[in-house]
Amino acid sequence: MNLTWQQAHNVSTVRYLSLQGYFPVYSSSGRKEYHYHSPIRSGDDTPSFHLNVVKNKWHDKGLGIGGDIIDLVAEHKSMTRSQACRWLGQSGLYSGDYVAEFPALQKGLYYSNKPKHRMDTSIKPVNSNREFAKLESDTSFMIENIQALQHPVLLQYLAYRCIDNTIAIQYGLQEINYQLFNFPESHYFALAWLNDSGGCEFNSRSGQKSFKGCLGIKDITSINLQPHKKIAVFESAMDFWAYLSYYGIREFQNSAIILNSLSLRNKILEAIEQYQPTELYLFLDNDIEGCKATESLMTDIQSTTIHDKSSLYADFKDFNEMVMTKSATAGRKTTT
Repeated sequence: MNLTWQQAHNVSTVRYLSLQGYFPVYSSSGRKEYHYHSPIRSGDDTPSFHLNVVKNKWHDKGLGIGGDIIDLVAEHKSMTRSQACRWLGQSGLYSGDYVAEFPALQKGLYYSNKPKHRMDTSIKPVNSNREFAKLESDTSFMIENIQALQHPVLLQYLAYRCIDNTIAIQYGLQEINYQLFNFPESHYFALAWLNDSGGCEFNSRSGQKSFKGCLGIKDITSINLQPHKKIAVFESAMDFWAYLSYYGIREFQNSAIILNSLSLRNKILEAIEQYQPTELYLFLDNDIEGCKATESLMTDIQSTTIHDKSSLYADFKDFNEMVMTKSATAGRKTTT
């Protein structure tokens, strides 16, 4: 894709840096300024590369230079501005008019997706739904680490969801350990997997309540996308892993897209245009929004044969719920 100068200028510097493996160490100026170790200069022990996410402009104090995303790509990749503009056009990073993005911070530092105020931490809820209610209303985190899945509670949660942990791990499942910003003395953990923009999707459970979220840029998670293959589209990672587990599939031969959010369903159209699949299989939820999305996609997509697979779990909200219910029913039969 050839970009105009203005289009290239609108590419998110946050997204470019995250895909290059650079994350801010801290933020300032009301979370408008983010401070990185410089991507264009070695030996930057004290973060002196500053990014204004509102203006999408950067400045390296050590070198005394700055500019827009085109200047950064040119400096980072030793290109001219014209070459950098062409590179951005081929990168797939352009997504329309610029919208400020707030990046995840590197290991051991805070990330927040909206302004926060510290609250009184003299009362700390422990192992109750209250902590997850707080998490939903105040999504600020300190990432301690992302590691191989090993926590017994998370393994138990997967078993409850009727998901084979060895299959899920094979297809990207990990474990994240984090703290709540409002409860810095607390330590929490969740199932985690990366999306295509390097953001960290996660899922956990407390009592009867499930919690899902994302650190960093929200995006789909693609599995083995290749030209002219069948693509299966799942609304959630849990549905994808449950599908593989239910049918005992350890080597998925086709391509898959995990939406992570129905709001990203236009990514399906982009994938069809780029990869030209032979067939498309939709495994979206059987709720109002999922049915609307399925109907919309089947109307909008004319170049590929589409199969709505929701009939497989017609009496259930989603594929995973169907598997869980069948497993529970089978368990009750064996005990009678």
